Amino acid sequence: MNLTTQKINDFTPDAALVERLSKSLGLNKKLVELLILRGYDNADAINVFLHPDPQNFYPPETMLGMSETVERLKLAMENNERVVVYGDYDADGICASAILSLYLSEHGVQVYTHIPDRVGEGYGLNVESVERIIENVMPDLILTCDCGISAVEEVELAKDLGVDIVVTDHHEVGKQLPDCVIVNPHQENCKYPFKELCGAGVALKIVQALGGIDEALKYLDLAAIATIADLVDLTDENRLIVQLGLECLSSSKNIGVSALIGELKLKSVTSSDIAFKIAARKVALYFVDTSVTVYCEFLAQKTESESNERAEYERNYYGEYECHEYFHCRLPLKKARNSKNRRTPLRVCLLL
Repeated sequence: MNLTTQKINDFTPDAALVERLSKSLGLNKKLVELLILRGYDNADAINVFLHPDPQNFYPPETMLGMSETVERLKLAMENNERVVVYGDYDADGICASAILSLYLSEHGVQVYTHIPDRVGEGYGLNVESVERIIENVMPDLILTCDCGISAVEEVELAKDLGVDIVVTDHHEVGKQLPDCVIVNPHQENCKYPFKELCGAGVALKIVQALGGIDEALKYLDLAAIATIADLVDLTDENRLIVQLGLECLSSSKNIGVSALIGELKLKSVTSSDIAFKIAARKVALYFVDTSVTVYCEFLAQKTESESNERAEYERNYYGEYECHEYFHCRLPLKKARNSKNRRTPLRVCLLL
C-alpha cells in the first residue's frame, strides 16, 4: 500500500507568541503551537479550552424563544399543570426528555414522558400520537425535546384541540416553521453564539434559564452522554458540557445512568465509554424488540439470554396491548419515582 502525506495547514505560529504563551501558561511549546493552529491564540482562550469552568456557559436568554418558553414553563410550575414531554428514541432524545422531565417534576409540574415507538410511530411528532396523548392524558402543555422543528401540521392539531405546545429542537430549520414558541439555536435571527448544541444541550440551557447554572449542573451527566452520542462538534460549549459531565458521571445520582455504569464496571468514565458502551446500550433497547419495555429491576442483567427472558416476561405479564402502549410512562413521573414495586420502564428509569 502506497501512502502519501499531505500538509493541510501552511500556517506557522509566530515563535515569539509561542514563547510568550508557553512561559505565561507553563505549557510545552509544542502544545502551544497546536493550540494556536486550532485557533486558541491567546491566554484567555487557552485557559477556557484547558480548564472547564461552569461560569463559561453562555447566557441562555440570548437564544431565540427562550424567554417565552421560560414564562410558559413557570406558569406550568405555579399552577401544577399537566405537561407531556415528547422526546425521541435515540440517546439524545432520551437524555433531553430526562433533563426536562426531572427538572419540571421537581418543581410542581405533573410530568408525563412520551418516547415514541421507533417502528409504530417513527421519529418526531405525528398526528395519531398527538391525538391519543391529548385524549388520554389531557395535558395543558406539550413540550418537545430533540424533535418538532418540522411538525407544522401536528402543532396546529394540538392548538386546535386546545393544548399549548412548545418546540425545543436542535436540527436544521426548514422554510416553514411550526406556529408556536420554538427554542432552536439554528433559527434565523437567533443571537445565541453557539449553534451546535444537541437536543439535550438545548434542554440543559432551558434548565439554566429557569433555575440558574447550579440547577443545570445537576444534569450534566445526561447532557454529556447525549452530546457525545449525537456526534455534534466537540467544540466551544459542547466541549464544556462533556468536560464537566465526565467529571460527575462516575458519581451520577441518576438511577438508570448509575446502573449502566455499574453493570459495565466503569470506575472512571471516558468519552469512549459513553460512545461505545453507555450510549450504544441505550439506543440498542429500541432495536431489539419494539414491543419490549425493559424494567428497572432487570437493568443489571448481564447476558443476552437473560435479556430475552425479561422480554418474554413482560409479554406474558402485560400482554401485547400494554407492551405497545403508546404512553410508556404509565404513571406521572413523581408517582413512578416513589412507586414501591418499582415496575418502572427503563425509559422512565433514566428520568429518576
